[in-house]
Amino acid sequence: MAGKSTSKWYQKFCSEHEADLPLFFHSWYLDAVCGQDSWDAVAYSKDHKTLAIWPYYKKTKYGLTYITMPPLTPYLGPWIINPNVQKSHKKYGYEHEAIGALCEKLPPVHFRTIHTHPSASNLLAARWKGYKEKSRYTYKIDLGDQEEIWNGISDKQRNTIRKAQEALSISATDDIDLFYEFNKKSFDRQDLDIPYNLALIKRLDTALALRSQRSILEAKDKSNNVHGMIYLAYDQHTVYLLAIGSDPQWRSEGSIPLLIWHAIQQFNGSHKTFDFEGSMIPNIEKFFRSFGGKMTSYSRLFATKHRGIDLLLTLTGRYG
Repeated sequence: MAGKSTSKWYQKFCSEHEADLPLFFHSWYLDAVCGQDSWDAVAYSKDHKTLAIWPYYKKTKYGLTYITMPPLTPYLGPWIINPNVQKSHKKYGYEHEAIGALCEKLPPVHFRTIHTHPSASNLLAARWKGYKEKSRYTYKIDLGDQEEIWNGISDKQRNTIRKAQEALSISATDDIDLFYEFNKKSFDRQDLDIPYNLALIKRLDTALALRSQRSILEAKDKSNNVHGMIYLAYDQHTVYLLAIGSDPQWRSEGSIPLLIWHAIQQFNGSHKTFDFEGSMIPNIEKFFRSFGGKMTSYSRLFATKHRGIDLLLTLTGRYG
């Protein structure tokens, strides 16, 4: 649980590293998606200076206490300040020491599942501490040359976007209730439960809007029917495609590809990267891949000292 002492030093750390710390690691973001009493953080320090942090979300269910990913949070885990050393062996040694120390400080739980930030490329020390590591993938577009980005999109997707441009118009909205309804429709279509409730996304939306770090875009036809919506959240460097929603009856009209292309254009020049956040589901991966982004790996870490839990999660597909 996040106590006052933890939140105080962590808020200070976040403010000191505002320019580099990824969006999802900020204390206010974690307050919104976890609740103020359900997350905490550990630190690796030297000479009274914090050099690395590991925020985590802790839950209890069915008598099991575990660390897992918060809703609407694609990445978390260890984050290390760049050591600014030229020799690679020193850099790797620094990362080993920091992550090893952070692993030791995490609280004892029945199991841990963490999706790390793509910048955490050296997780060898976590494996030495008993974590299993599996690769996951996202697609990222380096923003800059808009013509080059357009040419990198698949021919089929570009045709879809051109057709949608003739029939649909894009506008920004603050209607978080409608977005939640559309996002839920996307989950319903796949016979899946939406992994968060309206109260949670309203809390997050309020926090992001207060800091001007979100945009909700909708695509409408000439009869004012909303076909699709996307939710974007961003820090100083990266725009994240946080969530998507579309009306099943209009899915074939191309609203989502058009919305994504519009977002890429909108943030081109102000941000460095557009992150699709990836998916291990083949048809979603294919859709994201069609925009021509760079495949980027990140890691899923899993650890438990209970063989029964390890076996159960493996058999039920919860680990992988």
